[in-house]
Amino acid sequence: MNRVKEELDSFIKQSITGPLRSFRTGIYNLIKYRSIIWRDRWWDYSFMLNLLEFKLEDMRQHWGVDTHYVNDKDDRNILDELVEDLKWLNDSEKEFEMSLAEYDTEYKKRSKRFFGRLERHHQKLWD
Repeated sequence: MNRVKEELDSFIKQSITGPLRSFRTGIYNLIKYRSIIWRDRWWDYSFMLNLLEFKLEDMRQHWGVDTHYVNDKDDRNILDELVEDLKWLNDSEKEFEMSLAEYDTEYKKRSKRFFGRLERHHQKLWD
């Protein structure tokens, strides 16, 4: 009898609960991403950075709450640094606050740092 109950519980989790949770999460994500997707234009190169900033910021808000492994605090610091650099890269006002040469130098430095850090650490940010 116990075996039948285990089989039934497993069937319910795999066939009903999992797909329902996945469907609910999908609807939630459609709502959450609607504003950023609405602003997408194929010619707008900055959209890619805006979308990445949105995703990393969302991950950062949940990191440490829904994570459960030893180095999650270190990885939260990496996320903080990624988001900080990406926010700077996406801030169009920075271009007017600095001279063109200063802005160009700082943009290249932060861009290189951001993408280098992302390349080195993106596989850690799975949870």
